Amino acid sequence: MIISTELAGMLRLHLGDRKSGPLFRSRQGKAYCDRRIQQLVDQVATVAGIEKRVTPHTLRHTRATLLTEAGMTREELGPLLGHEQSNTTDISVRTAQVLTVEAFDRAHRGVGERI
Repeated sequence: MIISTELAGMLRLHLGDRKSGPLFRSRQGKAYCDRRIQQLVDQVATVAGIEKRVTPHTLRHTRATLLTEAGMTREELGPLLGHEQSNTTDISVRTAQVLTVEAFDRAHRGVGERI
């Protein structure tokens, strides 16, 4: 898995000397269940003032879309997401293309209003 250098540093601090076990642990030292992860995402979204429903999958898809908008190709993005087939990555690429067109249209309207 590829992660940013900044995140790698934070994870090293979080893990300390630990070499095995779940990345994030409950008070009992066990891995979080899917429901607990969703609760944590909900809590962070609430604190951030996000009113839309946010899920771990939403975050994954958003990151993939942002990377695509920043120029990462489907071939580069697929392995990062753990996709074995490139057509699995197509939804992120299509979403990024739609968002880029929408952003262009908004910007174009703004420029047109000033001319």
